[in-house]
Amino acid sequence: MAVSVPASLPTVAGLLLARAGSPEPGLAFEDRRWSWQEHVSECARYAAALRARRTPGRPFHVGVLADNVPEFSFLLGGCAFAVLATPERADDADNPLRLAYGNEGAPADLARFASGSAAR
Repeated sequence: MAVSVPASLPTVAGLLLARAGSPEPGLAFEDRRWSWQEHVSECARYAAALRARRTPGRPFHVGVLADNVPEFSFLLGGCAFAVLATPERADDADNPLRLAYGNEGAPADLARFASGSAAR
C-alpha cells in the first residue's frame, strides 16, 4: 500500500501556534485542565527557560526524559518554540528533529512567536 505524504508537513510549533488563542480544552491530566491558550503559554514559558540556558556559539541540544505528566507536553512544546528562536546552522539541514520541530517555521509563525503572541 502506498502512503502519500504532503509536500509540506506542519511543524509542532506551527500546530501549537495555530491554537494559541483558543479557549478550547488543550490538555487534561487527572483533575487539572488547560485550555489551548494556557498550554501554548506554558510552552512559551518553557522555551524562554531553555533559551536562557543556551550557550551562544555551541549547538543547541535539549534532552527530555520525563513521566507522562503535563510538564512533558509543555517541555516538548517549549523545545519546538526554542528551536524557532535559534538560528539555523549548516549542519542542521538533515536533522530529523529540526524537520519535525521546525526552525524552518513559516515566516508568519516566526513573527507571531517573536512578537510574544504565543504566550497570550
